[in-house]
Amino acid sequence: MNQDPSQVLTPSELPRPGTGPQPAKTADTSLDTTCQRIHDCLVAYLKREGHLDVDRIGYDQPFTSLGIDFPGMAAIREALEKELGRELSLDTLFEFGAIDKLAIHVGPITDWLAGRIGRLANIPRTEVDTRRPFLDYGLRSATAMALLQDLGEWLGRRLPATLTYDYPNIEALAGYLTGAFGDRARVAQGPILAPTAQRAALDDAIAIIGMGCRFPKAKNPDEFWELLKNGVDAITQVPPSRWKPVDLTVPWGGFVDEVDQFDPAFFGISAREAETMDPQQRLLLEVGWEALENAGIPVPSLAGSQTGVFVGIWQHDYHYHLPSEDQNLFFETGTAYSVNPARLAYSWDLRGPCKAIDTASSSSLVALHDACRSLRYGECDLVLAGGVNLILHPGVTQRFFASRILSPDGRCKTFDAGADGYVRSEGCGILVLKRGEDALRDGDRILALIRGSSVNHDGRTN
Repeated sequence: MNQDPSQVLTPSELPRPGTGPQPAKTADTSLDTTCQRIHDCLVAYLKREGHLDVDRIGYDQPFTSLGIDFPGMAAIREALEKELGRELSLDTLFEFGAIDKLAIHVGPITDWLAGRIGRLANIPRTEVDTRRPFLDYGLRSATAMALLQDLGEWLGRRLPATLTYDYPNIEALAGYLTGAFGDRARVAQGPILAPTAQRAALDDAIAIIGMGCRFPKAKNPDEFWELLKNGVDAITQVPPSRWKPVDLTVPWGGFVDEVDQFDPAFFGISAREAETMDPQQRLLLEVGWEALENAGIPVPSLAGSQTGVFVGIWQHDYHYHLPSEDQNLFFETGTAYSVNPARLAYSWDLRGPCKAIDTASSSSLVALHDACRSLRYGECDLVLAGGVNLILHPGVTQRFFASRILSPDGRCKTFDAGADGYVRSEGCGILVLKRGEDALRDGDRILALIRGSSVNHDGRTN
């Protein structure tokens, strides 16, 4: 797909829809110029208010790290509206909270795509969500081909037919095209994942910058801390919503409340598919989102990033509750181990490693170990690591009790002469990890540091 260089427009020559190529004297609307205009507005405000004595702000530096309060963001919005000649909401500034992201959002390619999608969906351009998938607006194979053909003509270049699949919403596609505009080969060849810009040294500490959890009697880290601090016993009898214990089994366990509750629309999942999804997948989506919120990272901002997902998981009881024979493909994706981390990666367009890890009771620890190694080797720049376990069927509990693995009274007595087994329990925990030096550079809140980890097996022991 090589092309005559004379046919390739430079960013400053971007035409407006329907007008064809513009003369050289047309105002420069390139990404670099837009970034600089946004940058200058921010610096002018900061100097005027005495926030920072700086002349330069990194284009990727989060607005939240600049110490600007809500009234300050409102003042900056007004200045940007005058500078860019367009209306901006405060939500936009917080959603696209860095100079480079905001520049892409307000750029001409975004405008063109939003207008076209608005006409396709028969809605005003202002109602088009640039982060919503093209599929939601009715874009299918034929219409996607037509859109890319028209967009290619508008840009003065041919575009790969797979672009709307590789970059499935306006923000992602506009960001890619804007970034690739000066590189004809990249657009001609299609998307190429850029390697991680910086590899940390192998002995670099890993920072925990966010966490989320759902445990018995604890819906979040704060509640879990209170439970631990106050010595609360979270072990209960099996809830009636799970099963009715028989005489020859143990009626005890740690159970998470409301695992049957889920808002599929929030995650862009149909009600039909949600019914076939293992509640462990649902829980991972919820707790993963909460962990990123805890880290101060908007989930949509990670789209297309080298973010990895490492999940420890051991069982999938939910398949007992689904028909044994059915032609519905969702029955397979709903209970497959590999789909548990992939739910997060697919839903949020994460491009780093994605692994489900089963090493029985050590699954989450091994997932954390592998996640740290992946960060140190530069395979990803951010990681969601953790595990999930739900007890949705009595089968394993009954077999374990029959094998004298479980404690009859539902209490662990570690290192005690009276030890007679353990008690099964549920939960989901997710940590947000970064290389330590990256977390310091980005101004993240560091909750703890992981200096090292290792993995082994104890061989033939009982």
